Amino acid sequence: MNSNVVNPPDRLTTNTNSSTRANYANLRNKSTKELNTLAREKKKQADGEKRTFDDVKQSMSLYLESVCYFIQCANDEPLIDQRYSLLKETINMLQHLIMKYQKMFYLAGDQYTELLNNIRPKFLLINYWLQSYIYQLQFNINFPSIERYANQLNDCLNQSKSPSSISSSSLFEFSKNMFNSYQSNSYWQKAERLIREEPCKKFLEQLSRQTSLRRLSRDDPTLDFLLYIFEAIELLRFSPN
Repeated sequence: MNSNVVNPPDRLTTNTNSSTRANYANLRNKSTKELNTLAREKKKQADGEKRTFDDVKQSMSLYLESVCYFIQCANDEPLIDQRYSLLKETINMLQHLIMKYQKMFYLAGDQYTELLNNIRPKFLLINYWLQSYIYQLQFNINFPSIERYANQLNDCLNQSKSPSSISSSSLFEFSKNMFNSYQSNSYWQKAERLIREEPCKKFLEQLSRQTSLRRLSRDDPTLDFLLYIFEAIELLRFSPN
């Protein structure tokens, strides 16, 4: 993906369900401030007490919806530094959900063990998709400087310039930005591995039917990507197990 490339218009198909249409309206029409408020409200709701398996699914769904609104908020943010910072905070939130999964989505009782173990891969799948996309967005933000550093490195490799002509700070920035690309690929591969096995394989089949066989891509325009994720979240929320 390249931040200099104009994205094609977003899609909202005629057979899209009412819930996704509501999400579309929120993403499309709300201001950055309103999106930020909505994201924080969703997160606050998700932090509530969880007594039943339905409570856990609702909490998972609200956290992931919150992330979607933070991403759209960052997408609409005109200041690059603030956009990058918001995306970084959102990644930290997603990683925290994985690290603290057992504690955050715990239910006492042996009857819940299998249910929680079965829904965890589906939650991780959506989480990995979102992390991969955010890292790609961060890479795109810095693409002009990456291109400049890459040209300098290429000159050194072709021996038209001395390696000493590249400052250590430039190498650090180039490495940091390329790390975003690496992380994006890494999390996408984690998601790909999950969908080869149950229960994510069946989950993706259901999601494909729900989205008219559309395949998710990191090259999707942000709104298209998030609408697909909302469909996945809805499927997670009403998953029987």
